[in-house]
Amino acid sequence: MNALRLLRRYMSASVKAQMQYPGSMAMIVAGQFVTTMLDLVAIWALFSRFGSVDGWRFGDIAMFFGLVSISFAIADFLTRGFDVLGTEFIKTGNFDRILLRPEPTLDGWAAAFRQSSASSQVSPTSRWPKLSCGSLATRR
Repeated sequence: MNALRLLRRYMSASVKAQMQYPGSMAMIVAGQFVTTMLDLVAIWALFSRFGSVDGWRFGDIAMFFGLVSISFAIADFLTRGFDVLGTEFIKTGNFDRILLRPEPTLDGWAAAFRQSSASSQVSPTSRWPKLSCGSLATRR
């Protein structure tokens, strides 16, 4: 079986499992959205109080905030789980189970950590670079 096809099936199974508890998934997505918006409100409050900072205006910083948030969410989505390799997998023996499966180890490892929180981090911040691009054009 193709590795990407297998990974897609793992991700589909993960989404189906998470949708067994739609309230929990909705709260995770809402929590990520509210957290991101509160960060942006804090940045806006600073710029409304102090104006521009060394030539940087709110639109410029909102653009960078959106790009950094999207980059972090993608990196978190792609590398989720490597931080708990020793504590939760090697010490408990769960990594041996992944090694014994017939699919590639990285696919099994990736499938163990697919959650909706990474995808919900991308969605609320993906529009901030678009909104702030209009203010970049008027900076001159």
